[in-house]
Amino acid sequence: MTARPAFFPSYEGVGVDDTRSFEFMWNPGFAFSQKQKNVLALHSSIKNGIPNCRPLEISSKSMDELGVRLSAFNLSIPYNGDLSSVESVFQAS
Repeated sequence: MTARPAFFPSYEGVGVDDTRSFEFMWNPGFAFSQKQKNVLALHSSIKNGIPNCRPLEISSKSMDELGVRLSAFNLSIPYNGDLSSVESVFQAS
């Protein structure tokens, strides 16, 4: 078992309103399939704790197109006159 945080948006403005920790069975390994199993297990735990919740994984491992597009590898920001991925700027800092 392991625990991971889930972040819940504020509906009154911009930002995070709540953060909760959820436990799930961790699947070890670096394969893409193992990472997606962990995403599914975490989402299942979230849905068990909050039945009407619709979790969105925001990463390159997401099974939802929106989650992949919002990942740090795919999101671009202007940096030194060019567009760079959020991940690149973070790693360079």
